[in-house]
Amino acid sequence: MNIKRVSSNNKISVAIMFGGRSVEHEISIISALQAAKYLDQTRYQSIAVYFAEDGKVYSDPKLLNKSFYTAATFQEELKKLLAIRLFANPSPKKWFSREAVENAIKADIYFPIFHGTYGEDGRVQALLELENVPFVGSGTTALSLAMNKHLCKQLAKTIDIEVLPSLLIKKATAKSDFGGIISAIKNNQYLGQAPYFIKPNNLGSSIGASRAFNDSEIGANMTNIFRHDHEAIVEPCILDLMEINCAVLDDKQPIASVVEIPVASAGVLSYEDKYIRGGKGKKGGEGLKNQGANVGQNEGMAGLTRIIDPSDLDQSIKERVRQWSINLFGLLGLSGVARFDYIFDLTANKLYFNEVNPIPGSLSFYLWEKSNPSLLFPELLDKLIEGGFRNYEINSGLQRKIEWRALKK
Repeated sequence: MNIKRVSSNNKISVAIMFGGRSVEHEISIISALQAAKYLDQTRYQSIAVYFAEDGKVYSDPKLLNKSFYTAATFQEELKKLLAIRLFANPSPKKWFSREAVENAIKADIYFPIFHGTYGEDGRVQALLELENVPFVGSGTTALSLAMNKHLCKQLAKTIDIEVLPSLLIKKATAKSDFGGIISAIKNNQYLGQAPYFIKPNNLGSSIGASRAFNDSEIGANMTNIFRHDHEAIVEPCILDLMEINCAVLDDKQPIASVVEIPVASAGVLSYEDKYIRGGKGKKGGEGLKNQGANVGQNEGMAGLTRIIDPSDLDQSIKERVRQWSINLFGLLGLSGVARFDYIFDLTANKLYFNEVNPIPGSLSFYLWEKSNPSLLFPELLDKLIEGGFRNYEINSGLQRKIEWRALKK
């Protein structure tokens, strides 16, 4: 593939984009630092593009060092860095201004590693598509569908993938008639009786997800969710369950990784299980507050306690999870790497698709290391970048102009 490189050192410049206005901001930093650490330094030049929580964007080599974020003076030091603009024309107020052009980021390819809102949901990718630049991973439409749990489940049903019944609750409706919401939940024949499982519709990392055994807990759980999201999903609560995950990679054709069983501390995975508890006793298991200048492979989602390719899990279940994941990856039009999460009801012996993470924590590299053939983290990153260039080449081949005729009538 012929790449007209921006840098003069013959390396492919990769703008790693991370952070963002999301409750998963810290986890995005960890995933991005992991990717930057394991990129092949002989082939690539990493450029940090950090989206601060206040919406400002910064670029500086310091932003690829974990100790920069953990320092007590982080906020003060951040303000000393040069705030940059993604492209030359970021807003009508700055169109064609010298400042916008001089401070614009230039890279051969952009690598969004956001988790949650304003990044994993397609908003940043829309800007990249408008600017017509190569980028890693899925496009705007696929991401917006994938991050909407309710819509994603409805789409899964169209290709005969089993999902739990669910009820979508909007914040505005709950505020105006909360009693009616309680009645709608309790009288829904598909949800059955309490307990219920309630979670945000548009967030990840188990933030706000919890069980509700009575009206009071339904109210408390909804209140917590609506601090972070404008929609909630209510599902039947499977008490005797096992969670199963699988990743899919766009390697010209979608391929599935081995499956894993994540280990939860209390029935369902919490934010603490994923990013805090799982790493205790391991190198790098306390998130960004861990000691040390560099982020490790056992931080972020990679630090979760898990059983990869469990030998005692029925082979037919493994194959169903892998095939369903490939099918849904294709239906949603995803690219790059995504992780698909499932619930297995141990009492009813039934498998249900739960949700998809279109930009998974730690890019799910740990699942590919155990797959056949095995892919090490640097090799996975190579394939993701190659896929970004491949998608750009395909999209660039589409005809976007036709002869003007209507105005000439």
